[in-house]
Amino acid sequence: MVPIHSPGLDELFETTRDADKARVILQHLFHMRQVMKENQNFAGGLDRNERWCPLLASNLKKLVRDYNRILKILVDSNIIEYKTNNTGGKSYYPNKYSMIYRPVFSKRLLLQDSIRYRKEDITTPGVIKSVGRYYHQRYDKQVARLLRSTPWYQSCLEFMDRLELDITEEEIHQLDVKNADFTSIQAAQFNSGILKFVTRDEYGYRIHSHVTNLSKKLRPFLHLKDCNDQLVLVDVKCSQPYMLAALCRYPELIELIPEFRPVASKLRQLSGSTNIRLFFEECRRGVFYDELMKITGLKKKPLKELLFGHIFFASLFGHKNNEDLARERRGARHLFSSKFKDILQILDDLKRTKRSTLPFVYDVTKTIGKNGRTYGKLYCTANLMTNRLETSLLLDRITRTCVNIGIETCTIHDAWILKEQDLKAFKAVFHAVFDKLGLPAPKLDMEYLNRA
Repeated sequence: MVPIHSPGLDELFETTRDADKARVILQHLFHMRQVMKENQNFAGGLDRNERWCPLLASNLKKLVRDYNRILKILVDSNIIEYKTNNTGGKSYYPNKYSMIYRPVFSKRLLLQDSIRYRKEDITTPGVIKSVGRYYHQRYDKQVARLLRSTPWYQSCLEFMDRLELDITEEEIHQLDVKNADFTSIQAAQFNSGILKFVTRDEYGYRIHSHVTNLSKKLRPFLHLKDCNDQLVLVDVKCSQPYMLAALCRYPELIELIPEFRPVASKLRQLSGSTNIRLFFEECRRGVFYDELMKITGLKKKPLKELLFGHIFFASLFGHKNNEDLARERRGARHLFSSKFKDILQILDDLKRTKRSTLPFVYDVTKTIGKNGRTYGKLYCTANLMTNRLETSLLLDRITRTCVNIGIETCTIHDAWILKEQDLKAFKAVFHAVFDKLGLPAPKLDMEYLNRA
């Protein structure tokens, strides 16, 4: 991340604050490049062999102000470059000679035409201190904004700030991860505080943070900095399918998310059917994925990708121009319909919701197409409903009650991290909330973190 063949950043800018902003840009470049390299998910029009990621202005605006002046200095200093991509457009790219790699020179290599490079470590103390200044100031603003609307979440943030990863770089390389180097950097940045952020989205009202974004492979190594209390991760099994099943089986739950009352009739029409009762029961017991895994022979991750990508929260678009995707979607729909036909019918009805019925869904899902027209993704209605119901139950009721009675915890959407000594009290709160609503509670899954 630190430019190698360039003057010091502090000498390029008038203030240290501007230099911090520049380092944030460089960190963003490095992060995006690593993610794209890991997932093979390159921006449209980019050559997959190029291995470089463009720096989009829309992403930069979320990070810093006055980025045009900063970009100019970075370009002039040969830290990044502005070049044409395969589609004819231009984007900013990191300069490989100044940013990510340091050349490795030897007598043997000097005799060859190509130059080899080794990765530069971006987690040195100086870089952490500089970038940390920017991120800590941004984090403080995000905390203040969140607490204005959700003041009771203060104790969750305090608990979150006490979390730390207890794992070495050697242990990370022993984990089954795609990119151990990138995971090592994420762990170092988590402990240094560079990754700290918190926000509540307007889509499903979920709270996102550096803890929710932490790799699942690293979660078992979390512990509290100031004490040795055993931590437990409590997870709701089949959370998203359960919320959908609950709405279809008990349509009166729509009162917990009153903005969706206009589509309540679509939920009531088949609420008493046999396969909806079966769907709810399998989700409640946490065996929904297991049963389909037996039928399909698929592992859990590809099965979930199939269901979410073609059934639950996908559009009704049939992929006419892509026969492979079209065949995959038809197969997924046939599989799901053979067991849960009524659920599929309700989902299709919800996806056909008109803009005039739920205008706010259009507003929170709208995008601008290539022709400049604005499109609202009304097929997201079911997804929006389940997200907001999940937030209403798990965050605004269960988590808030835990905070009120003194249980220390922080949330990861449909999961909680808490102390083992509070586990019994947490379960009592969890089941009391569902009992009060007359709704059978879903199954909980527990994992002990950093257990010796």
